[in-house]
Amino acid sequence: MCEFLRVNYDDVVQQVKDDKTDAEVLTWCLENGRGLSELDIKMANAFFSKRGLKDDIAERLAERKKENGIADRDDIATMFDFMEYDEDRA
Repeated sequence: MCEFLRVNYDDVVQQVKDDKTDAEVLTWCLENGRGLSELDIKMANAFFSKRGLKDDIAERLAERKKENGIADRDDIATMFDFMEYDEDRA
């Protein structure tokens, strides 16, 4: 995501450490990286919503699930699903 938005990962981490909300971090990213058109947003949503589902990071997702003792959770099939779980929203 950082590469897509053209922002530095460590800078985003600092925004989070500064207790910024998700919306504030996104605003910061858009102001300090590249702006996004409606098409950019639609394409990114479609792409990122499927990350981890039988793609190049599927193995990493399986590792994260195993590390968290949820390897048997078939309902967590994408990285977004994992983030929802990890942030206590699923």
